[in-house]
Amino acid sequence: MQPHNLLLKFAPAWATISSNDISVVQRLCEVSRFLLMEIAKQFISSRQTQPIMMSVSVDGTPLMTRERWANSAGPSSVRRSGGCSHEFLVGRCFLRDSAGNRAVLFREPISLGAGKTSWHLWSACRSICRTSREYEHKSISISHYCFDRGIHSSLTGIMQSTHALVAKLQLSHTSDDPMDQILGLQDWVVDTACCCHDAHNAAKWSVAPLTENLKQTNRDLFISIVSVRNAYDLLVQEMGPWLAKTLVFSDDGMVDAHAVWTVLGVESSWVDELVLLQLHYKNGLLHIASSARRY
Repeated sequence: MQPHNLLLKFAPAWATISSNDISVVQRLCEVSRFLLMEIAKQFISSRQTQPIMMSVSVDGTPLMTRERWANSAGPSSVRRSGGCSHEFLVGRCFLRDSAGNRAVLFREPISLGAGKTSWHLWSACRSICRTSREYEHKSISISHYCFDRGIHSSLTGIMQSTHALVAKLQLSHTSDDPMDQILGLQDWVVDTACCCHDAHNAAKWSVAPLTENLKQTNRDLFISIVSVRNAYDLLVQEMGPWLAKTLVFSDDGMVDAHAVWTVLGVESSWVDELVLLQLHYKNGLLHIASSARRY
């Protein structure tokens, strides 16, 4: 099977792999990782004198992995295996040039077993992608970084220093080299804190008071859900008899029906349907167009 067919096979969230597929998926991941890196390098190298933008976002994510342990003492040995939770840094990089052409770079999750300080995260970020200057790009380069607000300030400062150091060490020979000054002025580093983290934390903090008395909260939720369900059952129970008594098929439609529904704020896609149905109340009866009888 061709690689792109394998990607389509295993890409859906509901896809499952058998024990026979594990080796295939591992090879597919390695090939995809190498291919994306080569595409990203070629994207930058073919645009050395054109403005480009690199947008990098990373986040620590706990993942369940399966580990195996083995220990032996003399002729005896013990083997154990089981699931463990580990913190990994998941990152992605998006590239774009001034003409709107794009490239994307995904890397394998980087283990954060050694720690989660800013320097640990910086080291992991460097293994995901380098700066455009390290790929010999010599025009305007916009590097955008998106981090969790908890490490946003410190990690952004380290990345800015990295850009300055790379320009100094790799692209010039003396401190007063004019090229160094030009490349420095054309290397723009911008950053934003992750809005998804902000929204998640805000939602978590907003419901925190409700979880102080979890037993009472669960009881209140149960009562609310049961009440909504009972109300829905009553509506369904009475809907049939009510329609039988009130629904009338006629072509006595409203005057200026389109304007009426529009003024009431109904979406344009629904307005046309309502006009065709000629839906309206008159003398306590629900009138609908005769042409809708066949439905």
